[in-house]
Amino acid sequence: MTLTNLKKALKALRKHKRRAVNISALVDVKGQEFPCTAYDVSLGGVRLKVDAPFSENENVSINFQDNLKYIAKVIWVSEGYVGLNFNDRPQNIKEHLSGLATNLN
Repeated sequence: MTLTNLKKALKALRKHKRRAVNISALVDVKGQEFPCTAYDVSLGGVRLKVDAPFSENENVSINFQDNLKYIAKVIWVSEGYVGLNFNDRPQNIKEHLSGLATNLN
């Protein structure tokens, strides 16, 4: 399977559409804050560029601009990036993040 085909298959499995963003944030890992950049966001989670000691399945908190703070679970870690799954309901995420990423669904 080619990388392009793999990406298409993974996109089909996602519950929520992703929106490309470039948002500065802070992520709290075991009580220590690290600056990061969100590169895409959905109602289900976010992909961050960050240099921090993550472990899969651990809970972290992410603080976006305007003090929008969420608890999220680490789903994957790869070469300076991390994928987080929000613990909150998608409707709550939509209400709060709509100003950061329009048309989330």
